[in-house]
Amino acid sequence: MVLEEKFHDKITSLIHKTLKSNEITSPELEQKVWGYQDDDDFKYGHKAGFLIGLIIGDYMDTYERFPSSDELIEIRKIIESHLDEIKGSTLDIFFFYKG
Repeated sequence: MVLEEKFHDKITSLIHKTLKSNEITSPELEQKVWGYQDDDDFKYGHKAGFLIGLIIGDYMDTYERFPSSDELIEIRKIIESHLDEIKGSTLDIFFFYKG
């Protein structure tokens, strides 16, 4: 494990807290038409990207540097380990199309 255990735990906590929030939004989420055939993978990608951004921002705030390549790989693996939770999270409410 490259990341400190306490930061690893912090990432997991941040993922759970973020996925349960109903106040997360971005300009992209407000758009009505995406033009994707299968939006399930796109929704996962957007949510995972959002989480990665939060985690890297928190990492930089904590350690005052950008994560190393090995740390980024570990962060990605942590995100991937929560695949089902991310896909089924309440963040989905922001992805419903408004006809």
